[in-house]
Amino acid sequence: MKHVKLCVIGPYQAGKTMIIKHLDPNALTVGYTKGSYSTTIGLDLGIVYWDVESGEIQSKSQFKGEAGSEVWEVYLFGTPGQMRYTPVRQVLVKGSSGLVLVIDSTKLGQVGFALAIYNEVRNVLKKNVPMVVMANKQDEDNAVKPDTIADLLGLPDVPVYGTSAVTGAGIREALTDLLSRIRREEIRRISYSFFRR
Repeated sequence: MKHVKLCVIGPYQAGKTMIIKHLDPNALTVGYTKGSYSTTIGLDLGIVYWDVESGEIQSKSQFKGEAGSEVWEVYLFGTPGQMRYTPVRQVLVKGSSGLVLVIDSTKLGQVGFALAIYNEVRNVLKKNVPMVVMANKQDEDNAVKPDTIADLLGLPDVPVYGTSAVTGAGIREALTDLLSRIRREEIRRISYSFFRR
């Protein structure tokens, strides 16, 4: 079984923790809670399994482990979103095979913060680490469409998916796309090194 580390980054209160908990209800969160307010101050850690052949993503409790199929164990590391947690993010993203950038679609002011976090972690990662964007909270009436967020981000070749951590819409599709991109990049790299011999 292949093990893959993905980092879920994005501004404060964009929905990173809820997305990870949607995928893995037993995910660990190191955070702070007071009344109805909560925020991640350390990390979120969820584990899911991706069956490459079927494209299905399952939580640990759903996973049955089919013999003979290619399955990836995917570790989802969620990072804190406040700018003061830069050192935590930089440690957590090291060794990541892919990035998920989460943005609150109801707060366009987050786009600048999202780009700052993206640029911050890109300095720690290898050059061609694949990424997808989750334009989260699409279930809310005032959510901006993913195409608008894509235009504002200006990141060519990075797909933007409309998602909802509440309903689960778009989350698995975005994650499957990211994992497929990682797999294609690995196959390309292996093929390139094989033919260079």
